[in-house]
Amino acid sequence: MIIFSILCILYLLIIISKLQRQIIRLVQEVGLLKERLEEED
Repeated sequence: MIIFSILCILYLLIIISKLQRQIIRLVQEVGLLKERLEEED
C-alpha cells in the first residue's frame, strides 16, 4: 500500500508539472495578445 501511495503522488506531481507548463504557455500567449492590442490603439 505504501508503494502504491508513493506511485500515486509521483503521478500527480507529473500531471501538475505538465499543467503548469500549459498554463505558463497560455499566460505568455495572452500577454503577447494584450501587447498587440495596445500597440494598435
